[in-house]
Amino acid sequence: MLRVREKEIENSKKQIDLNNIQITKLREKLIKLGGTGGEGDDKTPVDWEQKYKGQVQLRTRLEKAIKQLEKQNVYQGNVIEKVTKSDD
Repeated sequence: MLRVREKEIENSKKQIDLNNIQITKLREKLIKLGGTGGEGDDKTPVDWEQKYKGQVQLRTRLEKAIKQLEKQNVYQGNVIEKVTKSDD
């Protein structure tokens, strides 16, 4: 019974070591992906949800700007057409 218990403890220690190695690898991968917001001791996690919301808002603003510019182009095209027709 004692040998079985010692073997379980040994296996548990090995599993902890493997988990620590995996944690280290994942942290390195996170850093490569831009998973920290700072350098040195002031590392803070990136708020991915906030970044996503910011990108969605940016897209919305760009789409509105495109529509506005398209309307201006149509309006200016109409004005140019009227001016050229009135000159004839």
